[in-house]
Amino acid sequence: MMTRMLFQRYQPDRRVLIIIVTCIGLVISCLYPAPSPCGPAKGIGYLLSTPEGKPILSQNIDQQFIPASILKLLTALCAIHSLGIDFRFKTTWYVEPATRDLYIKGFGDPLFISEEIEQLCSRMASDIPAVLNTRHIRNIVLDHTFFDTTISIPGTGYSLNPYDATSGALCTNFNTIFFAWNDAQEKYISAEPQTPLLDSMIPLITESGLKKGRITLPKSRAERYPGELIRYFLKQKGIQTQGNIRSGIMMRTTGHAYESTKSLEDLVRDLMTYSNNFMANQILLAVGAQVLSEPATLSKGIQVLRTFTEQELDIGGFSLAEGSGISRQNRITPAQMIRILEAFRPYHHLLPRSDHTFYKTGTLAGIRTRAGYIMGHNDRLFPFVVMVNQSGSGYKKILNEMIRIVLEHPEQ
Repeated sequence: MMTRMLFQRYQPDRRVLIIIVTCIGLVISCLYPAPSPCGPAKGIGYLLSTPEGKPILSQNIDQQFIPASILKLLTALCAIHSLGIDFRFKTTWYVEPATRDLYIKGFGDPLFISEEIEQLCSRMASDIPAVLNTRHIRNIVLDHTFFDTTISIPGTGYSLNPYDATSGALCTNFNTIFFAWNDAQEKYISAEPQTPLLDSMIPLITESGLKKGRITLPKSRAERYPGELIRYFLKQKGIQTQGNIRSGIMMRTTGHAYESTKSLEDLVRDLMTYSNNFMANQILLAVGAQVLSEPATLSKGIQVLRTFTEQELDIGGFSLAEGSGISRQNRITPAQMIRILEAFRPYHHLLPRSDHTFYKTGTLAGIRTRAGYIMGHNDRLFPFVVMVNQSGSGYKKILNEMIRIVLEHPEQ
């Protein structure tokens, strides 16, 4: 009797019971996902699709998220469409007989690195004596005019960190220097054997306070650095420079053209592997100038990228600020990213591979993203994207659930 009275006294009404049951259901659905591996959260979006485009697992697929570096997939896809997978960046040059000045013009090659410069200088060293009948040149004149010189990439700053490297038409070694301290010699040395550490760089290194690492060159030094390396390698090959290094305009439209040893396919593979922000925006800027007109500007690059995305991929309503994903102004939805992945499928082999996935990751403070393909039975590729714009999110849990579904359910 007492038990019945107590039960009747404290028995909740029907509305309270409904609320309690609903809350318990939400907790269970989060702990034991079926089919979603995580409960509703505005800061988390994901989508896993079949190779035919049928959604398997999803959450917030039409909500915009900050993509971070998975945006590089779109930039690379636009470059392949605009320039062709076999496209190679070029650097042109000629020597003026009347003045003995060597003119060099850059076109935004993102991998104009020491190895390429040395090969370029080998060709110059063969041709210069034939033109001048001497192994002495006067000035080295660098033409940076293919890019607008006032370009500023949203998301970058003015630090010496490599992710803040400035873009330009003629850039060397990502506009960075890589160095280390040698205790035996008691001096700074180059951290890569193919690149000399020039004396002119020592004050900048000393100012950084670092004993080793990679730092970004200030814009004024970055514009001069290609000429300094060219002078160094030319001297190694017997060509002496008797004048200065300066900026100028290459007036002659004809000359020698050095093509990079790297095709766009090679560049995309490197871009996906190392996620270099400088490379991504160099490519975007160059595409804008190639498709529209020089000089390259960020607005031209974004215009080409937007037109490609809207017309070729039928994607609209997104926000693009640059091409690497470093800016938090970029916004795109999981559903839109899947469309990009569907178009990128023929080039999936250019992505890094781990176990059952081909993937590209993205990371900013409080941001974690991943997009790519899970390889299922019979090598079928299941496109997936995970976009987490909050901390403590269960990122790995979502990804592992996607892999489990693909591998354990071959009928998908």
